[in-house]
Amino acid sequence: MDLADQPLADDIRACTLCVDREGCGALGTRPVPGLGPKDAKVVAVARNPGFDEDSSGKPLQGPSGKLFDRMMHFWGFPRETIGTVNVMGCFTKQPTNRPPTELEIENCSPWFERQLSWFENKKVVIAMGREAIKATVGHCASKLDEIVGQTFAAAPRPGRKLGWVVIPTWHPSYLIRCETGSPLDQRRLAKYREYEAPQIKERLAQLTADRDSAENSKRPRQLGLFGDDESAW
Repeated sequence: MDLADQPLADDIRACTLCVDREGCGALGTRPVPGLGPKDAKVVAVARNPGFDEDSSGKPLQGPSGKLFDRMMHFWGFPRETIGTVNVMGCFTKQPTNRPPTELEIENCSPWFERQLSWFENKKVVIAMGREAIKATVGHCASKLDEIVGQTFAAAPRPGRKLGWVVIPTWHPSYLIRCETGSPLDQRRLAKYREYEAPQIKERLAQLTADRDSAENSKRPRQLGLFGDDESAW
């Protein structure tokens, strides 16, 4: 049972709340609902779809999606075992991939919360980027460096079950840009590879330790964070 095949996903695809509303910008082809099995214990949250996601109708595609898959394999959770949800469901196309407006996020909030709640067994939410962290934790430090890899209690919201944990991390698209970015970006990437990503792996293992041992034994061989060659994307 996958979220993308549920009536909730059909309702999201048909949503027109932001169309021609003041405070909303030009949006993509259609809203993109989340993916993943109902019994997922890990749910990854991103800001909103980009061009590749808008074209495919699926979250986390293209180069960012490929790196995301490697990250999840490194952490021990193949894509098909986890949930993926966007805070805001539409591609913001003018200007391309701009941050969603407050009204757009507000309009999408009920859809976001209903998708999170659909995953009945989730224990951990991986919040990728500032907007995802705000939507799950309720606030975000001015410097993400200070909180990446830490653990936070999810903020209380109507309909949310208490007890699940949020782990903030960088969005894969930012990690890709870091490789050719400023010296600060490159230092952040080195820190992420060497310390923060392994820390997240350890915390995920601890927080989901009651997974069935037989299930664990069937997981594919884990890759390095960026493939077998740690220097390659």
